[in-house]
Amino acid sequence: MRQNIDVPVLCADALRQLRRVTYDDRQPRTFPMACPYTLEQRLTVEPEALEEALFGPDVG
Repeated sequence: MRQNIDVPVLCADALRQLRRVTYDDRQPRTFPMACPYTLEQRLTVEPEALEEALFGPDVG
């Protein structure tokens, strides 16, 4: 089943939707153009590590 899930397509769809969202009239954070992790990583890696893959290490 996992081999049938196209993570890059799912990620691209999600990112495309996020680009239209505003929060209190502000655009959301800048997201990478391509999904920075695999399905296996998404299922097994801690959420904090996945967030770091998206935005870099927490600076504050």
